[in-house]
Amino acid sequence: MNEKVLLKVLKYISIKPRTQKEIQNYLNRFELSSKEIEEIIDYLKRNKYLDESFLKESYIRSKVSKGFGRKYIRFKLYLRGVEVEDNEIDFDPDKVVQIVKRKYSKDLEEDKHKAKRKIFNFLSYRGFSKKEILEVIKKLFD
Repeated sequence: MNEKVLLKVLKYISIKPRTQKEIQNYLNRFELSSKEIEEIIDYLKRNKYLDESFLKESYIRSKVSKGFGRKYIRFKLYLRGVEVEDNEIDFDPDKVVQIVKRKYSKDLEEDKHKAKRKIFNFLSYRGFSKKEILEVIKKLFD
């Protein structure tokens, strides 16, 4: 195993948790054989430097707390090479209501129709389904 490359990979994953796909893409820069890449990835897994379940859980927790929806989280993790089921991502409408109130406090007091449209677009962009968005809007305006 190439020790120099291994040290670079360890530095790379020390910045933030990485997926196997990200590490493979990183290792492809060094023109290593597929056997060497496999050895490095096996080493990382054996020594628990590469733990996709931990990465997935922490990423989901982080994004949910920041007000992102299932579609957004699933897509971002898919890009990183991690599959996620919908039931792994919690939807807390009360948390989303708090985020929307903080962002659109002035708009909520003015034109309701305009505020609903803004909120719908905002939550749609953040990866919430139509059903979830309507639930949040109902909680806000009832």
